[in-house]
Amino acid sequence: MKDNREFDDNGEDRRFFSKENDVDENEIFEESKRILQEIEDELLSDVECENLVKEVADELCNDPFGESLFPRDTKRIQSPQCRESRDQQEWEVDMWNPQIRGTPVDSEKQVMSLLRNIMPGLLKHQNFARFKDQISIHLHATQEFGHRSMVSYREIDDFCTLHNYPSTTVESWVLQKVQPSSFRVINENAVTRGDAEKVVSEIRGQLGELTSQAKLDEYLDTPYHEQRTKTSPNFKRDYEKACGFYRFLGMFAEGGVLSDTARRAGIKRLEARAYVEEKTTPRMIRKVLNRPLDEIEAIKARPLIKDMVQYEQLLSRQPHTVDIDGFSDMDRHMRAYLKVREMQRSDSLPDIPLEELAESLHISGSRLNLYLSGKSAPQIQSTLLLHEDLRLEYEGKLPSLAFENRIEHELVFKELHHLKDSETIDVDSLASSLKKIYENTDISSKVRWLDLHRYAPTGQGWFKGVVDFCGNNQSEIEHALNQQLGFDKDTPQRLRLGIISSRVYLRLENIR
Repeated sequence: MKDNREFDDNGEDRRFFSKENDVDENEIFEESKRILQEIEDELLSDVECENLVKEVADELCNDPFGESLFPRDTKRIQSPQCRESRDQQEWEVDMWNPQIRGTPVDSEKQVMSLLRNIMPGLLKHQNFARFKDQISIHLHATQEFGHRSMVSYREIDDFCTLHNYPSTTVESWVLQKVQPSSFRVINENAVTRGDAEKVVSEIRGQLGELTSQAKLDEYLDTPYHEQRTKTSPNFKRDYEKACGFYRFLGMFAEGGVLSDTARRAGIKRLEARAYVEEKTTPRMIRKVLNRPLDEIEAIKARPLIKDMVQYEQLLSRQPHTVDIDGFSDMDRHMRAYLKVREMQRSDSLPDIPLEELAESLHISGSRLNLYLSGKSAPQIQSTLLLHEDLRLEYEGKLPSLAFENRIEHELVFKELHHLKDSETIDVDSLASSLKKIYENTDISSKVRWLDLHRYAPTGQGWFKGVVDFCGNNQSEIEHALNQQLGFDKDTPQRLRLGIISSRVYLRLENIR
């Protein structure tokens, strides 16, 4: 038997009965036995039998639309005489004439030709094979019964047996003028290519120069967005939404069902509806469109990283960048980029195929081509320069005495970095790290402090966990630290631990 499921307005499968319309099969069986027993006892005439069965069926098996489903199946529990009479009885034919958007159709070939012309996107619908099958059966039914005025149930049953299709569905087509759900999706819910192209044209008109993902990528590769947009914590999520938006526009322009197009584009149905009906755009695209031109030009004029020495210096001043997602690849790209720039400056590019040079630098040929043309630079460059700006801005606000007594950030990061991914911090382990920091700093003052302030947007999120642990376990850490330093009750010194905001203070105190 073919699939008997119907489709909703979006072309999605739905069961003919909802949960609230589920039927108790035992109840039907017992009631049917009672009726059959009365028939066998000749207590009911054929007409009384048919009326009673119909009444019970209507009570037990009303469909979600309030129409009785049972009359088409009553012959299964009627007497042979009643069943034969019912099969032979003829009913008035009342069929919906198949048409697509006002154009009458009489063959599957004509239907496919029309769909390819007016909404080719529908052919990619996940349920299109079922649509096509149902349309084919309905066209056969129209050819068989559409020209007739009367038809019997037996003829409909014979047709359904021949075509292996549910009789209840075909009966509703032939006798109740029901439009098949596949045609309803095409005629009432799907969008034609012409209408879809108008909508997409309106949307693209609001995008300025960002009419495609390639254009967006071109803008994002500019120094301004390398330093500002690509370093945003939400960049990956926002960029994926923007890519999904462009995919959706390309697919939707072919017409079809909105929800299915959204599914194929990998976006949510509500997002697709907002794009089409409200003409909204993803945040990434709005952000790029709203950047002031003078800011972008100012960033363009800024000198970038020139050589490997400057790059290594920035890495040492921003050690937390190693924790940024994808750092190893970004670092590899940056080192290759600097080598290429140096070769260009010294006119020492080797006379070898581009692919061979790219392989020696451990990057792709397309990336090398961008570096050689000056159209793009590695993302880590803008990230480091942005973090360096933020560092200088933060340190510029520190009092001179505090800055002088601050332990080097690189040393602090090196000794505490092992705590970054720790689910629980061990007191002795932290005390050991603080001991190394204290002993390896060259500050002569008795008060030294570790700066765990987060000034960069990425890579320093774990600082807060260390500060919070120090605040909650201050006395235990101080005790363990003094033990490891050999400051016991017989020594005249103690190292005191203090926490204020994001600063951890180490103060050497004479107790005698």
